[in-house]
Amino acid sequence: MSALEPLHSLTERRHPTVMEILLLLRKLERKGFDIIFCWVPGHVGILGNEQADNAARSLSDHMQQPVCYHDLKASILRYIHSVWQETWDQQVINKIHYIHPSITH
Repeated sequence: MSALEPLHSLTERRHPTVMEILLLLRKLERKGFDIIFCWVPGHVGILGNEQADNAARSLSDHMQQPVCYHDLKASILRYIHSVWQETWDQQVINKIHYIHPSITH
């Protein structure tokens, strides 16, 4: 059910996989195919499977949250800085490294 719900939601920001499925669905409909999605509750009443479904649902809800550009940019900059510092740390023979052992932003 959690995989079918995004296909019916009218949010502007959809996951790329959902968009790909919807585009393929429209192409098939234009070719005369009648596609019907049906949810089959196969895990109902089985405790372990219901727990797995709940875990998957909670993860998929988290994954669909948009990432703030500022947070993403800050994370990328931290990563680039750490890689740059690791490279700089290997330059121990360099005279400038002796003066400035740490790079700055």
